[in-house]
Amino acid sequence: MFEEVSYMVTRIISALVGIPLLLLVTWAGGWVFVAAICLLACMALYELYMVLRSRGMELVKEVAYPCALLLSIGAMTLSGDDLNLLFEAVVFVTVVGSLAFHLVIRTFSHRVSSIGATAFAVLYIGWLFSFFILLRNMRIEGAGWLPIFENDVGCAFLFLAYVTTWACDSASYFVGQKWGRLRIYPMISPGKTLEGAIAGLTSACITGLVFGIWMGMAGVHALILGFVLGFGGQLGDLLESIIKRDLQVKDFGAIIPGHGGVLDRFDSLLINVPLTYFYVLIVLSHP
Repeated sequence: MFEEVSYMVTRIISALVGIPLLLLVTWAGGWVFVAAICLLACMALYELYMVLRSRGMELVKEVAYPCALLLSIGAMTLSGDDLNLLFEAVVFVTVVGSLAFHLVIRTFSHRVSSIGATAFAVLYIGWLFSFFILLRNMRIEGAGWLPIFENDVGCAFLFLAYVTTWACDSASYFVGQKWGRLRIYPMISPGKTLEGAIAGLTSACITGLVFGIWMGMAGVHALILGFVLGFGGQLGDLLESIIKRDLQVKDFGAIIPGHGGVLDRFDSLLINVPLTYFYVLIVLSHP
């Protein structure tokens, strides 16, 4: 009982420190935000590198780090065809560079696994984290319906993604712990229950609706986006559980007390921020 209380207190303290810090750098935007995202991406890459290495697989960090960082920097400095060209170039360098690396360094075993892990790391971590910057810098013509955020569309929708995702995670966790009985994927995520998933989805819908209307969104769009984020956030958690189950680890790190590593804390947002970006770009930008 004491250990459970202590664990929960640690989680709450970490959240009270981490959440305002993330909100602050998001609000600041610009290169401050880019630097924060690049730092998070590097920390996540390091976590994955160490876990893979402990399982006998070597991530080609000499390729993964610069390629992942280029995606975030490009998201800040480029747009349109130039950004697409950068992405194509990064994918090319990731694949060919990982292969070429093994021509020079011949001490690695499982070379194919190394190349695959490097490509996965650049896309899963570098590419998905770059959407934080893409969404933060997003602009919509005539977005007079965001008076609270002074028409700063990117900041508004990043906050919406954060708050809705956290509400979903919290409801899913607490309801699943207290009343969860029916396990959805016991072989992948033993703690994920149907009761918790329904609570998380419901909480996301309510939070998305309330926060979205407060922002100035139409209620139907706020509700739909809340539902999308409730589903996407839990999908992100399950997808990372597949990786952790395969690598036989509980957490990727311990840098965030009570929450694990960066990858453990941002697994849902790595799915939900891109989903928010696509929803705003495809649906809300073309009323």
